[in-house]
Amino acid sequence: MAWAVFAVDARVIVSQPPMVSMNVPKQAQTQAIVLQKLAVDVEVLPALAQTQLTMTFHNPNHRPLEGELVVPLAEGQKITAMALDINGEMRAAVPVPKAKGQQVFEAVERRQVDPALLEQISGNQFRLRVYPIPAQGTRTVSITVSQALSHQDGHLVYQLPVRFGKVGNAHMRINSSLNSAESFQLPTGFQSVAQANGGFVAQAKGMSQGLERVLTWQFAAPKTTQVLWQNVGNERYFLANIPVKSDTYTRRPPTHLGIVWDASLSRRDADLATQLAVLAAYFKAMPDTEVSVQIVRGTGSDDVRTYRIKQGDWTQLLKDLTGVVYDGSSSLAQMRPVKGTDEYWVFSDGMDNVFVQALADLQGARVSVFNPQSVANHSVLRQMAESHGGVYAPWHDAQTAQRVLQQLWQEQPHITAVTGDVEEVVWPSARGQDQVMTLLGKMKNGVTAPRMQVSIGDAQGPQVISVPLTGQKSSAIPALWASATIDQWSANSERQHEEILALGKRFGVVSPETSLLVLDDVADYVTHDIDPPPSLQAAYQRLKQQKQQQQQEVTLNQVQQARSDWQAFGEWWNTDFPKNKPKPSKPEVNEQEAQLDMAAAAAPLALSRSRVSTEAVAADAALEQDVSVSKNKAGADKQVSIAIQAYQDNSPAVARVRAADKASAYAVYLQE
Repeated sequence: MAWAVFAVDARVIVSQPPMVSMNVPKQAQTQAIVLQKLAVDVEVLPALAQTQLTMTFHNPNHRPLEGELVVPLAEGQKITAMALDINGEMRAAVPVPKAKGQQVFEAVERRQVDPALLEQISGNQFRLRVYPIPAQGTRTVSITVSQALSHQDGHLVYQLPVRFGKVGNAHMRINSSLNSAESFQLPTGFQSVAQANGGFVAQAKGMSQGLERVLTWQFAAPKTTQVLWQNVGNERYFLANIPVKSDTYTRRPPTHLGIVWDASLSRRDADLATQLAVLAAYFKAMPDTEVSVQIVRGTGSDDVRTYRIKQGDWTQLLKDLTGVVYDGSSSLAQMRPVKGTDEYWVFSDGMDNVFVQALADLQGARVSVFNPQSVANHSVLRQMAESHGGVYAPWHDAQTAQRVLQQLWQEQPHITAVTGDVEEVVWPSARGQDQVMTLLGKMKNGVTAPRMQVSIGDAQGPQVISVPLTGQKSSAIPALWASATIDQWSANSERQHEEILALGKRFGVVSPETSLLVLDDVADYVTHDIDPPPSLQAAYQRLKQQKQQQQQEVTLNQVQQARSDWQAFGEWWNTDFPKNKPKPSKPEVNEQEAQLDMAAAAAPLALSRSRVSTEAVAADAALEQDVSVSKNKAGADKQVSIAIQAYQDNSPAVARVRAADKASAYAVYLQE
């Protein structure tokens, strides 16, 4: 099969983030919620960007509705803040445990007051629930997304986190401390003003179209290490972007390749051409080889099939992969290691059941993961690959897909160790992007001029880069460090449940264990024991103190009542009651006469019961005789019995499935 057949067409967009829109319950005569107004404010620093999306939604219906907004984000983008308009002011959300957030939202919603809940649902997808959006009224909600800028061809690239459909009125503003790339042109409608100290401010007003596309900006990347930091109490957190001057080197293709193909339903619309192009590149490098293929999905795994490739002809494998039927959820736990395999290529989006422990016993085999979908469990897939010595290769458009093909056999420099005046250091990718390493961590206390040493491994051997941790401040750094640390724990989220919960609550980030919640009434924060935002702290403390005083009064009254009851019991216990025989209230009756009177009274009752019992026996005998006669009339020689026939389904749907051959039966079943 010729390589050119699978070359990626640069004019084709492989995958784009889904459009964001407010969903409402599907009911008769319910109109869609309209995005009436959008304000986008972006702050670009030397290594990261913060995007605040302020969205005003209009409800055209004649009754209040709950709105649901699903927000898919790209790899590395994290939601670090959320706010809801209440009484004309934007009220900040606070972090809560995920289960508690759902419980409180439902409880408060039933009282028809104003809650909002933002939670992570799976992978890089987040869901915002708002109630109520008043009848023929509006609600405004803001979300802040923080991200480290990605590196591409010597530039820093910023991408608007989401896409929108039709917007009534949109305003975008970018405040950048970096200069635009020389070849970069701002989108149509933007006006740019240079800043005196470098950088620029660009804005566009009155936009109503163009937001359905992926909007990106390129900036001239600094050629030196960039450090951002921020204090939280006595702790100082940092982010460092470190350029690495190290050449890539070419590695040999694996001799026996194991292909793991995710056939879950979420991959039904994934870019197939580029995935096949990756395999074509392997068969071009290894024209005579043997590969094992596993088709996995949540419902189970097909048998491992072995294909013998001769002179680069993989026609049968191509046919089988093209005809894969997609169904169920992702479950790489269904993967079975194959003896003799020295590298596995996993094609998956990781949505939403990825069990890394299933890949533990691979006998040192390398794992590389390829993913063409923007909605995916990026952090788990990347950790899966890099923990087994491989690379995570995602792509979302034709340009990044072509880069994956070009770098297929290139080994990138990678981080091997980090030492110095730092602790709890994490890096989103050990191999970095475009020879730039991004690290986040904490500086050790008491060090006046902290430095960090980063050990890099490549073909020339190890090298150590010394980095002074000085730079400008950014409030986004602590939350980004917390999010990156949670990503590192994501593969063992069940084991590190408590750690993820504590970190998410402390830094106010949305995670698999924590959500962001906004409540209307201060009393609700007190009732559900949720620490409110700073604007409500005074009223919260006052109500909490009143509640404690009331509880103390209730407790005191209960103690006093218990003491009083105990004293009354003691007085009763110590009372000396008279022991003499009490006098009879009625005149005494002769005992023999009393027994005769009782017998006389009981005789009629016994006679009545005897008569009823005799009549019931006679009636039962007559009924039994009637049944016997009716049976004899039906047939003297026949016995009465019940027989259950075997179930037979002769419906047309079942007939079509049965008529299909073994290879296509599953596809016919799914169609039915």
